[in-house]
Amino acid sequence: MNIDYQVMSRVIKEKKEEGMSLGEIAAFLSGSYPQFTYEQMFQKVRYAWSMIRNSANCASPDQNSAVQSSPASAQCSFEQPSFVRESPAQQLLGVTPETVVTESNQFADVVHGVSSVKTKNGSCEKTFEDTVILPEGEDLTPELIMKSRKLDPMLWVVEHFVSNPWQSRSSDGEVVTLWQTKLVVRPKKPGEVTLEEVKRFYENHKFIERRPVAPFRTIKNGKVLEICLADLHMGLFSRKGEVGENDYSIDVAKSRLQHCLSRIISENKNKEFEKVVFVTLGDVMHVDNSKQTTTSGTFQQIDSSCYNVYEESVNAVAYCIDTLLQLNSPVEYIYVPGNHDRDSGGHIALNIRALFANNPNVICDVSPNPIKARLYGVTLTGYHHGDCSKQNIGSMVPQNFPEYYSQAKFTKLKVGHLHHRQSLLAGVTSVEYQESLCGASLWEHQQGYGGPRGLRYCIYDTVTGDTTEGCVRA
Repeated sequence: MNIDYQVMSRVIKEKKEEGMSLGEIAAFLSGSYPQFTYEQMFQKVRYAWSMIRNSANCASPDQNSAVQSSPASAQCSFEQPSFVRESPAQQLLGVTPETVVTESNQFADVVHGVSSVKTKNGSCEKTFEDTVILPEGEDLTPELIMKSRKLDPMLWVVEHFVSNPWQSRSSDGEVVTLWQTKLVVRPKKPGEVTLEEVKRFYENHKFIERRPVAPFRTIKNGKVLEICLADLHMGLFSRKGEVGENDYSIDVAKSRLQHCLSRIISENKNKEFEKVVFVTLGDVMHVDNSKQTTTSGTFQQIDSSCYNVYEESVNAVAYCIDTLLQLNSPVEYIYVPGNHDRDSGGHIALNIRALFANNPNVICDVSPNPIKARLYGVTLTGYHHGDCSKQNIGSMVPQNFPEYYSQAKFTKLKVGHLHHRQSLLAGVTSVEYQESLCGASLWEHQQGYGGPRGLRYCIYDTVTGDTTEGCVRA
């Protein structure tokens, strides 16, 4: 089906009066002309619009009305063009641009300028200085420049990007905004996670669908169940032949966690609690970044990409909360940062808070404060990762929580870090190191550290002051 440019011109005029852009008009007309791609239709719409604006040149005011009404002259502006109308870049700069389709299916003109390559820190950096003309309302992004340069944004990392606008007037009097840009990129390193990948993770990840949840019925019996998950170290990889015990990997960590939680649920399913407190005592992840280092920069071997370890860690914490909700009691999640994952652990905690934001039965304490505490009747229990001086560990809870301390008869501090059970009295504080579910790393095995693996829980009776502890072995 051929295009009737007279009909097209009437449609374009109507849609422009309604405030539509040329790109939107091209999309609107594409349904009537399926034989053309969107790009082809956009070029035809641009041409027709230029003819509409210049139609007065076909018959000047001093020509007689017979000439103006001549059928031939009436059609002179709407014959099929043998060329494409010059883009703003061609009109203003006299060069042919690289045309890029934006996210809203409009066209941006990128005029390539100077480019250079240099080696920095063992990586090949590329610098591009370009001029860009954008459709109205479009955002200027580094990805648009990379597309014009035939670079895959998923394979390159933006090191520097700056842009400066100025305005010029085209031959038909239209004011056009041009952007001068400078972009510096480098190749993405193996295992490196970019912001674009994080965005893609949230766009593509299939989180568990959650329907509106009704609050649990209120129980006032003074019973609180506490589970402390210390040092899961998702991503740590160790072999039985090197460390003298079973292999450890992400799959092993998930299996141990599922086993221990199911046992805790089974042992307490016939009990009622005012609430359940679930504490992650730090080092949920074995590394803090895509360089495979701890927060302080110590390199660690992991069994997968940092991206995958992060995803599995989020899922593991979410699984714990989902499982504990089976007890039909509100769950309070308390995040404590560790020395391996001070940043990535915080990101996990924020994701958990967002994941359960619409669940009235889940409360999340995800503040970055490394020292947390709760008062359970007459027992004040603090939470810390344990990576601190033993000289200060005894005074940590009383100094930071004086109001709670004044009401308590007993003061405890539950910590991880050592990966095995140990208790000591530091001043007025009973310091309790928690078991870990993770296997020993080669370094830990060489230093002689280790102990039984397990997940410990405690039941507080805030009325009588009694506490009951238990531990499920992995």
